[in-house]
Amino acid sequence: MKNKIHINQLGYSLHGNKRAVCTGTGMSGGSFSLIDASSGKTMMTGKLTKPYFDAASGDITATADFSTFSLAGRYYLKSGRKRSYDFAVAENPYRELKRAVLKSFYYNRCDAINESYTGDYAHGKCHSAPAVLIENKSKAIDASGGWHDSGSYGKYVTTACITLGHMLYAYKMFPNAFGEKGSIPNAPKGMPDILAECRTELEWLLKMQTRSGGVYHKVCSLSYSAFVAPEKDVYPQFVSPCSYQATTSLVAVTALASGIYSEFDKDFSDLLQSSAFSGWIWLSNHPDPAPFVNPPEITHTAAGDIVARNLADNLFWAVCELYEMTGEDLFRRKLHELYKAVCVTEFTYYSVGGFGALSYMTGSRQRDFEIERYIRLQYRIEADNIVSLSEKSGYETAQAADDYGVFTNIHIMNSAMVLIFAHMLLDCSGYISAAEKQLNYILGKNPLGKCFITGMGSDSVKSPHHRMSAFSENNSPVPGLAVIGVCSDDARKDDYAKWNIPKGTPPAKCYCDNNFCFSTNETSICCSSALLFVSAYFDS
Repeated sequence: MKNKIHINQLGYSLHGNKRAVCTGTGMSGGSFSLIDASSGKTMMTGKLTKPYFDAASGDITATADFSTFSLAGRYYLKSGRKRSYDFAVAENPYRELKRAVLKSFYYNRCDAINESYTGDYAHGKCHSAPAVLIENKSKAIDASGGWHDSGSYGKYVTTACITLGHMLYAYKMFPNAFGEKGSIPNAPKGMPDILAECRTELEWLLKMQTRSGGVYHKVCSLSYSAFVAPEKDVYPQFVSPCSYQATTSLVAVTALASGIYSEFDKDFSDLLQSSAFSGWIWLSNHPDPAPFVNPPEITHTAAGDIVARNLADNLFWAVCELYEMTGEDLFRRKLHELYKAVCVTEFTYYSVGGFGALSYMTGSRQRDFEIERYIRLQYRIEADNIVSLSEKSGYETAQAADDYGVFTNIHIMNSAMVLIFAHMLLDCSGYISAAEKQLNYILGKNPLGKCFITGMGSDSVKSPHHRMSAFSENNSPVPGLAVIGVCSDDARKDDYAKWNIPKGTPPAKCYCDNNFCFSTNETSICCSSALLFVSAYFDS
């Protein structure tokens, strides 16, 4: 990775920040040139910043800032003998990324997918047999449909709801980014493509709710499936028991979705609203939250089984959405009981309190001054901390050297989401600049020079841990998938990572592009959905 110029490989917006990182030695007092890729003409020159040691990567870095350049075209950077990949400067450099990421959810459907829409990535109907209840094997339910969660074929309610939270709020907050309609086969007429895709997962979620209102936690095989195409995975599927985390998550997302879908399908909206109320009744009858415990027979686990640091965060999101849906005083009072015990700046496996903050601060209901002030303060503190971390990084990434433990790309996209919402609350343009720097990391401006999205950029992920990609008819992986990224935590590395990442590798370079390396290269629907939210903001 020495002597390279690391860039956002998809390109830069005409009027935004445009910065690249040069690595290697001998850069003191160095300069760079921006060159037209077709003509070879030098368009501008500039000075590199003072060399800086980046502790997370072990690299000597210097920044090339060409933000003042605003002529559309394709270019590359040179500094001495170093040369970057070609990249675009364009009005909407993230539009194709946004479209590819949205389409990746269709590829991940747990169902037959249309060949005319997906080409060689099409697959047959899969996992359609009734799934057996692990707590009562004499019973089974229809748990077909929805999206495969990650690299394997399990489906997790908690992850599904986080993913839908990202996507539905992306649509709600940036509707101008989602004008496409009618692209998805058999989509409801007149419904935006993003909502047509989300409806697939919402319909699956409704199947996971019991008559009592509780929600089964997940459906998967007892152990991980073999590396086979979806329709060839014939392992029996089992349903894990209802959990507090799954039920609060479903209540939140069905209440959120009911308001959004009312414009397009009133009957579906009413069904979602009924589901939210039913789930609330179950929660009211189970006032003592207990964390999910994986059934001992099931060795198939994934990030969707991670228990939130504080289950009050899940309840807070559910109550915020119910308050927005109904305006009832019961939920307003409950918010007063919860808000000080909640992390309101996360949108991840570990905490969904940020979605509650989105609901409360962007909703139509009357807000309480104390709660509003608390949320604004928490976003000011967290956003300032993210900016500080970014400024201390040679790659402008909001990660300290010891922050690359696991799920790095999910955490980086969470930071970008926090910055975007903090800007909306506090009107600080510096937050948007820092948010775009986090997106730049995902798209190639990182110590590995890797674009972490399949099929995008000059050096993209080639071999994700994604069974469908490994066994599709196409030689390339399913496009538009985000992988979870760097993992420096030895306890969380899989065997392949342990064998192939040398001891002493700097934290920010602990990565393998191999489909056996699930600790760094597994795909995740909630990583892709966070990326969709961020790219939609910048595209809008």
